[in-house]
Amino acid sequence: MNYGVGEQDIRQDISENATVLFKTIDVKTRLVSSTGDGLADANVKYARYSWEDIGVTDDSGDVHKELLPGTYKFRMNYGVGQQDIKQNIEEDSTVLFQAVCASIQVVDANNDGLEGARVKYARYSWEEIGNTDSDGCIDKDVLPGTYKFKVYYDDYRDYQTQNVEACTTILFKAETINEVVVEEPVVEEPVIKEEPVIKEEPVVEENQWSKEKPVVEEKPVVEEEPAVEENQWLKKKQWLKKNQR
Repeated sequence: MNYGVGEQDIRQDISENATVLFKTIDVKTRLVSSTGDGLADANVKYARYSWEDIGVTDDSGDVHKELLPGTYKFRMNYGVGQQDIKQNIEEDSTVLFQAVCASIQVVDANNDGLEGARVKYARYSWEEIGNTDSDGCIDKDVLPGTYKFKVYYDDYRDYQTQNVEACTTILFKAETINEVVVEEPVVEEPVIKEEPVIKEEPVVEENQWSKEKPVVEEKPVVEEEPAVEENQWLKKKQWLKKNQR
């Protein structure tokens, strides 16, 4: 049975049951924030041999898809981030992605927070996060991964590359407010090709004939030669000859 990108085989003796039943599984892909709340508007894909769209997460952070049993790859796209999870849906039909908190803080030479600093982040392209509050902070939930963060404050410009695998604080210290730091362009990370999915070996029917012992042909029965009866005429001739003497 082929359904979506899934595939399943069943071997059945139809003389015992003429109905071959395949049953899908309701798979829930969920994205939650660093505090466990659902995150909406994330795009979800899945793959076995090729990628296909599942849909967009709702306000609860969920999106559902009926799939044939098996192991699939699931891809979550949220903001500029992306994460893949490989999962056997027969063991667990909920595929959970959890974002982590990137806390960006901008301070001056006295470590006082700078309010109103503009912050962007990027993985493959730049997107706006927003402006810092009175403490010079702004938080953003992102999928785990490596990102670039960029800060603008008056004439000050700065950026950092940070691996955000857990909740992380990214500190920008604007010691000289008028210092202009030359921006480094975003270099797109090379797209790593998915490992090819190796199809399961097909079920080879057992050769019942090969299991049986070879039939050895019996040697043909050679009929015995028929007994040759003595020549009665010869006997009679010999008797007559004897009596004539």
